[in-house]
Amino acid sequence: MKKYKTDIIIISSLILIGGVMLLIFFLTAKAPLFVRVNMNNEVYGTYDLYKNQTVDITDGESHNLLVIKDGKAYVDEADCPDKLCKNMGKISATGQSIICLPHKVVIEIVGEK
Repeated sequence: MKKYKTDIIIISSLILIGGVMLLIFFLTAKAPLFVRVNMNNEVYGTYDLYKNQTVDITDGESHNLLVIKDGKAYVDEADCPDKLCKNMGKISATGQSIICLPHKVVIEIVGEK
């Protein structure tokens, strides 16, 4: 009888450890995030936040250079007069945005493509 009791304790412990590991995996897994660029209230493009790339956002004479690097997005170049979009820093979480009012550009982090 003691042998079965020990087996039950070992099996229960392994199931518990496996459950805790699965829970940790699901809680720490990164959800797919995207950078959506809107210009003049229309979608200009949607880009993977985890793929390093640069996006040239141009419309006529307006120009912004969006950099997506290491899971963060920021405006590296802008030819607007106030350059506020460039000074807004890096964004990386759902709901964060960078706005360039003179060029009517909104850059936001979204959870779906």
